[in-house]
Amino acid sequence: MKNESASHGIVSVLYYKCYNASLLGEFENMKMYYEFLGQENKNSEDKSPFQNFLNQEKMKELKLVKQQLEMGKMFEVFEEFTPMEHEMELTDTEIEEEALIVKKVGRNQKMLEPLLGGKIRLNSLEHECGSKKKKDRCDMVSLNDAGTLFPIEFKLKKATHAVVGQIAKYCLHFKLRLINQTYERVQGVVIAHSYSKFAINELKKRGYICLLHSGTLDSLRLTSFR
Repeated sequence: MKNESASHGIVSVLYYKCYNASLLGEFENMKMYYEFLGQENKNSEDKSPFQNFLNQEKMKELKLVKQQLEMGKMFEVFEEFTPMEHEMELTDTEIEEEALIVKKVGRNQKMLEPLLGGKIRLNSLEHECGSKKKKDRCDMVSLNDAGTLFPIEFKLKKATHAVVGQIAKYCLHFKLRLINQTYERVQGVVIAHSYSKFAINELKKRGYICLLHSGTLDSLRLTSFR
């Protein structure tokens, strides 16, 4: 009989391989790893590795995988967003202003706690995301005590359609690394001075947290978008 830690490791690897394939729209790989996971469950006398590892969130993801396999197609595949609205061009001074806001929130993570929940600590600033050929940078990455990782994108002015693609790309980057088990889940956040109607609708529909910044740098305030 396999020892418990080895069984837990197999379950973990198969789950994340299946999950990553679903994120990338790799239907055949998703199907293969889902079937491997089912076979492992069927052949294992000890079910505790499954019960301990597959919590409610993971079971929800597996249910989505099963539904996609039954339908024979992916529900949603990540695609690059083509901006549909005019992107706010910033002057050099405004770029510096935006960077100062990011740094201030970075140094004062308590500003985020009432809005994101729980004690939060800074993980990194200007975190590189994407492929080796094309490096994008997520403004801020924070982590709370519950194991939720927050990729955070800041906009000095109005957030338009382009930000939807940006935060989706950053979240995908970190979700594909859940297999490392250094955090439990990923929740995207956008902080802007205002939002276009299209942007806020798309962000809310996809489950991203939308916050507003206001005031001067010395009196900076963060609030939920309502």
